[in-house]
Amino acid sequence: DAFITYNSFAHNFLVENYNISVDKIFRAQNTIDTTSVLNDIKRYQSMIKETKDKFEINTDKVIMFIGGIEMRKKVENVIIAAKEYSNKYDPCTVLIVGDGPDLDYYKNTYSIENYPVVYTGKRINDAVLMLLISDIVILPGEGGLAINHAFACNKPFIGTDECVSGDGSIRDYVIDGYNGFVADVDSIDDLVVKINLVYKNYKKLCKGANQSSKLYTIPKLVDGMIEAIKFTQRGI
Repeated sequence: DAFITYNSFAHNFLVENYNISVDKIFRAQNTIDTTSVLNDIKRYQSMIKETKDKFEINTDKVIMFIGGIEMRKKVENVIIAAKEYSNKYDPCTVLIVGDGPDLDYYKNTYSIENYPVVYTGKRINDAVLMLLISDIVILPGEGGLAINHAFACNKPFIGTDECVSGDGSIRDYVIDGYNGFVADVDSIDDLVVKINLVYKNYKKLCKGANQSSKLYTIPKLVDGMIEAIKFTQRGI
């Protein structure tokens, strides 16, 4: 009688493949619970400088990857782009936050001696602190919910169409020039361009990220489910 979808891909799939009326489709946009983030921001705000010193980050600009360290997530694209951005524009450091089966591969192949990279390992309890010492969050491959985490910390996001569910649903969240950018898949050059654009428009994009974080909340997800339930009861 009614359909609940997590993203625009599912919505369009129902319409195009099953001829479902849009009146029967309700969006419960996928998100995470960020209610504790504001408290964490207050708690960690004073620790930003000492944390950067601890990781020996000596650049003003810091970009970040966060998530499971797996080759399918194309972590190398962020690392290579950070090096190219540093060579072409300003020195920056890329923070690789997370653990996974391919962490050792990345540490050996993209070593701190040859790339402007810092590997922090898994940071579950203080993920917000890692976000606060960073300027931009980038996911070049699979993954997605880091978008919500980034926005909650007022950080612009750069991703590709492979993010979220690999079907273009990243555009449910990321609006070019408002809260981040969608870069071309597997294009280091375009990733560098997008990083540069973020820094050129940084304050505006941070404001957009903050506004976007208010759109993707657990209460709003639940509202979509409630509307679907109400719809099924109208004919009873």
